[in-house]
Amino acid sequence: MERMTSWEFTYWMEYAAMHPFGPEAELWCAAVVAATVANTAGPKQGGKAWQPKDFIPANPRKKWAPLPDNLPPEVRQKLLEARHG
Repeated sequence: MERMTSWEFTYWMEYAAMHPFGPEAELWCAAVVAATVANTAGPKQGGKAWQPKDFIPANPRKKWAPLPDNLPPEVRQKLLEARHG
């Protein structure tokens, strides 16, 4: 299939915001495993448990593509929430 409708594109964007897939989702899966293993070895300094976010590399260069202007407001809101956690 070479093309998709605007509705299909919007659907997939909303689906990806609610159920991430691809490299970023795989990174989070690995971070959950890393946090679990690290917590079996003991807490970090200060006695707090390791969290998956502790194993996600910071990437200050990451830039999000601008959202299309014609997105329904509820879809836009969900995508923005997904971007900013």
